[in-house]
Amino acid sequence: MELSPGLTYLLGVFPRFAIPSIITYLSLYLLEKREISVGIPSWAAVILAVFARPIILVFGYYHSIWADKRAAAANNAVLAPPLPKSQQAIISELGWNTRHGHPGQVMHQWTQEFGNVVRFNILTSSAMITVEPEHVKAILATQFDSFEKGPVFFSQAHSLLGEGVFNSDGEMWKFHRAMTRPFFTRERITDFEIYDRNWNISLQIAKERLAEGFSLDIQDLISRFTLDSATEFLFGGEVGSLSAGIPYPPSHKERNSSLFYNHPSTSFINAFTESLSVVLERTNLGKEWPLWELKSDKITPLRRIIDGFTDPLLKKLSTPKARSFRLLLRFVTDTGLNLDPKILKDELINLLVAGRDTTMCLLTYAVYMLAEHPDIEKRLREEIFTKVGPTEAPKYDQMREMRYVKAFLNALEFDPDRFLDERVQKYLVPNPFIFCPFNAGPRICLGQQFAYNEATFYLVRLLQNFTEFTLDNSINVARPAEWNSGDSRMAKETIHPTAHLTMFVKDGLWIKMKELAISEV
Repeated sequence: MELSPGLTYLLGVFPRFAIPSIITYLSLYLLEKREISVGIPSWAAVILAVFARPIILVFGYYHSIWADKRAAAANNAVLAPPLPKSQQAIISELGWNTRHGHPGQVMHQWTQEFGNVVRFNILTSSAMITVEPEHVKAILATQFDSFEKGPVFFSQAHSLLGEGVFNSDGEMWKFHRAMTRPFFTRERITDFEIYDRNWNISLQIAKERLAEGFSLDIQDLISRFTLDSATEFLFGGEVGSLSAGIPYPPSHKERNSSLFYNHPSTSFINAFTESLSVVLERTNLGKEWPLWELKSDKITPLRRIIDGFTDPLLKKLSTPKARSFRLLLRFVTDTGLNLDPKILKDELINLLVAGRDTTMCLLTYAVYMLAEHPDIEKRLREEIFTKVGPTEAPKYDQMREMRYVKAFLNALEFDPDRFLDERVQKYLVPNPFIFCPFNAGPRICLGQQFAYNEATFYLVRLLQNFTEFTLDNSINVARPAEWNSGDSRMAKETIHPTAHLTMFVKDGLWIKMKELAISEV
C-alpha cells in the first residue's frame, strides 16, 4: 500500500523533530542522575524537550538571515526587500489568485507596490519574485545553470510529470532535450498533412454547430485539434478526440451525446486539467504541501485515467514500424543509453502538456483578439489571401512570408505592429527572450517552430472560412469586478483568463462566427 504524501512527509520529518527532543530530555535526565543540578523541574524538562526542534527552527531562521546578510556584504550585493505581509496573508492572497485572479495578478501587484524584486517565506520555504529585466536575462540565459527548478517543485509535480523534461534538471533534463530534438527536424515540422486532416474535421464540427444556431467553445475545439495533431505527429497514434465532438452551451448540455461524455479523450482532458490545477495548488503551499494531502495523493487517481489514455500511444510508439520509435531507437543507439519505459511515459505526458495546452492557449487568444479587433482580422485576411489565396492550404515557404501573421501571434501587449516597425530594434533586440510565447535561452521550446506552424496553419484556414467573430458573453465567464482597478491590462479583459502550468480561458471561449461567403473572398 502506497503512503499518502502527507504521511510520507511526516515520517520523513519525524526523526528531525524527535531526535533533538530525545537528546534534550536524555541530557537533562543524565545530568540529574549524576547529581549535577540544573534547577529544572521535570515538567519544564518535558516542555524543553517537546519544543527543542521548534527552538532550533527559530534559531536557524534568524541564523539564515544573518548568514544571507553576511554573504551579501562579502559579495558587495544588496538583499531583496522582504514583502511586508504576514505568511497567512501571503498564502491567502496566492490562493485567491489561483481561484479567482488574473494569472500572476497578486505577484504583479506586489512588485508594483514594493519594487521589482521582493522576497517572502511560506512556512519554511523561502521565495523571491523578480521582474527586473537583467535578472530575467540571467535566469533564462546568461546564468542558466545557477537557476534550477529544484527538489521542491519536483516533489510538487512528480505524481503528474514524473521525471519528464518539465520536471528535471541537469543531466536528466539534457537527456530529455536530446531525446526530443529528433522529432522536430525541418523535414517533420513542414509536413502539414496532419494539420490539414484535423483541420477539415474541426471545420465540419464548427459548421454544424453554427448551423444549429448555437455558439461554440472554440477553446475546446482547438484543444482537440492540437491534441490529435500532437499525438499523431509525436507518437504516430490517432486518438480521435475530435470525433467526440464539442460541448453544447451549458444551458443546452442535455444535447451532449453519450459519445462526448464517454470518449476516452474527454476523460483524459478533464483529468489532465484537474491534475495541472492540483500542481498549482501545491506550489502555493511551499515544501509543506504534503500536509494538505494526508489521506491520499490527489493526482494519483487522475494519473491512472491519463495513463489509460496514453498507454495505447506507448504501445504504438514501441512498434518497429512507428516512425517515432525509429527516431528514438536511433537516439538511444547513438548515445548508448537505455530507454526506461517509465521515463518514456513521463516524457509523453510532458510533451502532451506542450503539444496540447500551449498552442491551444495561443490560438484561443488569437480568436479572442479577432473578436475584439475586427480591423486586425481584415488586415490578417488581406495578407493571407495575398500570400496563400482564399482556398488553398498554406505551405511552409508561404508561412515564412506572412510577417503580420507571426507578429499577431507574438504580441503580449496587443500591438502586432511593434514587431514590424522601429520598436523591434528599440525594445526587442536587447531582450528578445522576454517577448516570446515559447520561453528562451537554454530552455527555449524545442517545438517552437512546430507550434508556430500549427498555429499559423489553423489561423490561415480559420480566416479563409470564417469572418465576423463575436464573443457570446451571455455564456463566457466575465472578469471579476476586482480587475476593474489596478493594472489596465486586466481592466480591458472581457473574459476570465486563468492558469495552472499553462494559461487558458476559464470555462471556455464561447464565440459566434459567420461563414465567409464566396462573394467576400
